Amino acid sequence: MWDTVDLHAPSSSVRTPVGDLLLGPAHRGRLYLKGLRVPEPSRDEQTFRFGYNLVHGSVDRDRKRLVDASEAMANVHSIWEKAIARDEAKALPRYLELLRDHASCADASGAERLVSESTAKKLWAAIRREPSAGGEFYCQTSDQDETHLTHYCWTRISPSSGRN
Repeated sequence: MWDTVDLHAPSSSVRTPVGDLLLGPAHRGRLYLKGLRVPEPSRDEQTFRFGYNLVHGSVDRDRKRLVDASEAMANVHSIWEKAIARDEAKALPRYLELLRDHASCADASGAERLVSESTAKKLWAAIRREPSAGGEFYCQTSDQDETHLTHYCWTRISPSSGRN
């Protein structure tokens, strides 16, 4: 049995040309393709923190999962980017929460490659506005080479890089 997303998106969502960002608890962890729920949104054990209704993609012959996981992740991050452009007050704090506090979730996967420069700048500005930041930012250790990670962070979102 397939769950569907209503034709009229719930108020807790942000509709974009590439798909809908579903922020409400009823859609948490769910992935839809053109309004129909994809029962197995991820091939691995990662779950989605938020819900998404993708406009582009295709499912396998059993209609259980998406055929191209990398296309799905690119679409998820594109939905976030368009949602932030459309309704920054609603989407940006949640995207920041996702990337900072739930980095192991499926919807955060690939962010290091897929977050655009303009979105990275908005995230950086939001971090700097936080009262607890005090003008400093700490990035937790990751599995990546720290030199590469530091270079990536500073070239993508640092005000000192001259790219903000």
